[in-house]
Amino acid sequence: MNSFRYFFILLFLIFPLGQITRFSLSPSIHLYAHDVVVSLLLISWVVYLFIRQTTYTRPPLTIPMVYFAAWGFISLVLNTMVFAPSEIATAGLYLIRWIVYASLYVVTYDLINRNVLSSRFVVNGLLFSGTLTAVFGLIQYLLYPSLRNLMYLGWDPHEYRVFGTFFDSAFIGIILVVTILLIVERLKKQQVTILFLVSIVMLTYSRSSYIGLLVGLWTQSLINKSYTASIFITIFVICFIPFLPKPSVTSEAVKLDRTSTIEARVTNYEQTQEIIAKNWLWGTGFNTLRYVHRDRGFVPESEWATSHAAAGADNSVLFVWATTGIIGLVLYTYLVFRAVRETKEQWRTIVFSTLTALGIHSLFNNTLFYPWVMIWIWLLLGIAHGTGNTGLVPRLVTGDYFKRIISFFQLHHLSKRTI
Repeated sequence: MNSFRYFFILLFLIFPLGQITRFSLSPSIHLYAHDVVVSLLLISWVVYLFIRQTTYTRPPLTIPMVYFAAWGFISLVLNTMVFAPSEIATAGLYLIRWIVYASLYVVTYDLINRNVLSSRFVVNGLLFSGTLTAVFGLIQYLLYPSLRNLMYLGWDPHEYRVFGTFFDSAFIGIILVVTILLIVERLKKQQVTILFLVSIVMLTYSRSSYIGLLVGLWTQSLINKSYTASIFITIFVICFIPFLPKPSVTSEAVKLDRTSTIEARVTNYEQTQEIIAKNWLWGTGFNTLRYVHRDRGFVPESEWATSHAAAGADNSVLFVWATTGIIGLVLYTYLVFRAVRETKEQWRTIVFSTLTALGIHSLFNNTLFYPWVMIWIWLLLGIAHGTGNTGLVPRLVTGDYFKRIISFFQLHHLSKRTI
């Protein structure tokens, strides 16, 4: 049974490495180390249930997840005459990835119920991953401030910004935002840690991350009726902005008043809406936008296979609608609704504030289908819906935070226990 814990530890260790663990199978198909770990975890769990022939309690999101995944498959089948078989197969691989990530929720829920895992264990793992992500981001900012030399691989330059191991300022920004929300909700008097993480978020120059952070924090405050942390961080953010480094007066990336990215997003929205208008009912097929963008001439012929922007939309709602139609959008909305409704009372604040921050961020990026975001939210929902223990994580005093991060890897803390 403890072997499951080692899979989770490995996942938390790999998580902060981001894009570094990527292995390209083709210009448009990539495999990550966490894909392998989550798949092995799922297989091990299925084998365990089969061998033990033990009882199994179905998690509350199972049916909504099956509905959306099934419709994603149907949307691909309905478009088999539009795309080449290899293109349908490639898109299908990403649907399989979504299903595998969603299974992380099922496995976590079951192991929480069996007291094989505790919510404290998972929360500590998430805190470790988020904190190490910030540390890597700071190291990158100081030693490797630009991705310009990797633009030929489809990456944006992100000059003089924190982009970390994710090679994208907006996405490392939202990972740090959900980490901050978890710390504020579950820990006490962690001002130094919070200020460090907020500072790294600020150095991403990602305005969507700024907005997601503040909206998520104030959502927490309104639910908890406690405003100290939100006021403190909001003031810090406002005071920090005038002192943001401007290492290059010619770099558009470090200008918070830049309009080029706004114009690019507006263009992307218009293109996606054009696709929706012609495929509003069942969509173009899950994750087929790369080929649709190519066929409509929305991306240069030389870039459609390698450009990261070509595969998605700068809005998760529009992405779902364009690829799975209005039916898929309704099913996905129902899944999110159930995710909030089924959350245990003691976890509702962090789940709702996290989903709110992700929702805001997803209006400007395809956040809800970003692999690391999916891993985070499925793990969080797994412990928030589990009933094996109370799910309460004791609030910690200053200094205990890093002690818990370190003790996370000490084997004597991995013995079976409940909270």
